[in-house]
Amino acid sequence: MRLALLAAVAAQVQALPQWPSFSWDTVPVFYHSCNFTGEYTDEALKTVAKFPMVTIEKGQEVALPAPPYAETKIGNTLKRVKALNKNISTIFYYNSVLDWPFYKLHEEFLNHKDWWLKKSATDASPCRIGGDGSFPVRAGGGAGGVAAAAVGWWW
Repeated sequence: MRLALLAAVAAQVQALPQWPSFSWDTVPVFYHSCNFTGEYTDEALKTVAKFPMVTIEKGQEVALPAPPYAETKIGNTLKRVKALNKNISTIFYYNSVLDWPFYKLHEEFLNHKDWWLKKSATDASPCRIGGDGSFPVRAGGGAGGVAAAAVGWWW
């Protein structure tokens, strides 16, 4: 009985994900990107899953209508990557400083104008930032005041 229990525990330990492979013998590399036009193909994700760390960012499937929102699309892509390589480190890049219209967070910003950064201490109008000029969709509104207590509560 004890031998069977020990074998079962050993099998579970071997099934746990390991730390990503890493060595200073070569320059560390990782993958940070997105696919604007749609889901990654299975073949593309096989290549992505070869990196020790993968970040999928805000633009994932941005050309497709929401919902689902970017948060869901990013999460679904990372789950697919993790299914190909359980030892990979996956990172959900959440650019919450700008009011990106494809985020579910956008709806929260629209409902909470008090969360928006103001132009200055004397000008209470919202600080508007257009975002990355190379990005196919522009940030639509203000910059989020992520340091505000109310925003911290939402997080």
